Amino acid sequence: LFSVEQGPVARAAWGDAAPRATIGALARASDGTLLLGAADGSVHEVRPDGRLQALPRDDGACAAPVTRLLPTGDHGVWVATDGAGLCRVEGGRVRSVERAGDPIPRHVTALWSNGRGALWLG
Repeated sequence: LFSVEQGPVARAAWGDAAPRATIGALARASDGTLLLGAADGSVHEVRPDGRLQALPRDDGACAAPVTRLLPTGDHGVWVATDGAGLCRVEGGRVRSVERAGDPIPRHVTALWSNGRGALWLG
């Protein structure tokens, strides 16, 4: 992961804590946390103080490349994947979003919220 801020390109230095897979999605939560979605389905957060941690997943949750991240006003994060459908980060954990009868596609590449509770995905 690299950053450019009014000068030269800088590489993030997290050592062994760095995600091993390619980062395919980035988003910033309202508290300043940077969220990283990886090709192996993992979701990581970089706290405002620079600490990095991988978020734990429920068994089998989000086991596909993360394509988009969408923070919500309730401190959650929607996670779109290419093969595992829609997931959500709540309470520091990643879980699958599956409800009986819901036609959520397995391959989600776009997310948008209207700010009033409706989530659009494609």
